Amino acid sequence: ADGMSVYPRPAGKTGNHGIGWGAIEPFSFSVPAGWEEVGGFAGEGYGGQEVDLKFESKSGGRLEVVLAPIRRFIDPVPENVSIKDIGSQLKVIKAFGPEITGGDPIDEEDIMSMSIVEGPNGRPYYTYDLTKRMVVSATVLGDRAYLITLKASAGQWRKAGVKEELYKIRDSFNVLK
Repeated sequence: ADGMSVYPRPAGKTGNHGIGWGAIEPFSFSVPAGWEEVGGFAGEGYGGQEVDLKFESKSGGRLEVVLAPIRRFIDPVPENVSIKDIGSQLKVIKAFGPEITGGDPIDEEDIMSMSIVEGPNGRPYYTYDLTKRMVVSATVLGDRAYLITLKASAGQWRKAGVKEELYKIRDSFNVLK
């Protein structure tokens, strides 16, 4: 009805997801018409993280779902770990800054707003609006952080509806387990 469809991560999708990592849990998000999955990027990434998938839209921007190990923050990983166990919203966004930006740190002045949202399964998600036209949602399940990052160019950001579309995608991100 609103031009959005749900993208579920295929159960059989595999990739080089690091030695000692647990299973990749399925996740989903809403995708507007005109957004296409690009390339097979499993294994590409910054540091210990990996880009699991990328989508792009000529008019709307691009998105990446990044998987990042959390053992650098909490080891051993407790059975029912949540993103709150890693730390505050500020600590998390600063810690995963390079994963989100592709190498650059994120500082307090880069954060326009942040909030904590409860997902459909009661899992907490940290959401962020960052400078440079980026919006992010992050959560944790098992030994991984799951992050969706959406970016738009200055021209795309100014187009009617693009900003709202990026927020819709971010807010639909759901780790299904």
